[in-house]
Amino acid sequence: MAKQTKTGNNKKSTRKEPLRMIRHHREYSVEHRNGKYVAKPLDGDKLKICSNYLPRVLAAIDTLWDGLSQVPAVAPDEIIGPRWLREWLANPASVIDVDDAYRRGAC
Repeated sequence: MAKQTKTGNNKKSTRKEPLRMIRHHREYSVEHRNGKYVAKPLDGDKLKICSNYLPRVLAAIDTLWDGLSQVPAVAPDEIIGPRWLREWLANPASVIDVDDAYRRGAC
């Protein structure tokens, strides 16, 4: 019996990372990479807002804009918005993980 050989393209993909989706929202660039949405300000600031869900990232950007519009008229602990925003204003970090805020009940 003749041995059957497999024919066709056996090359593995040379792509090193998944395709990215980029969009802009309120002066932020939102990119989808490795299963996560990451928003970065277009002004070059080092802040990143991330989540596994695009609607959460977009809502966090809106919340940040609304919250920052209240500064300096209102103290950070009196800002109207979710707890994660007040925590971030009191102690700014380079990354806001919105999924973590949801797990902690800070939304």
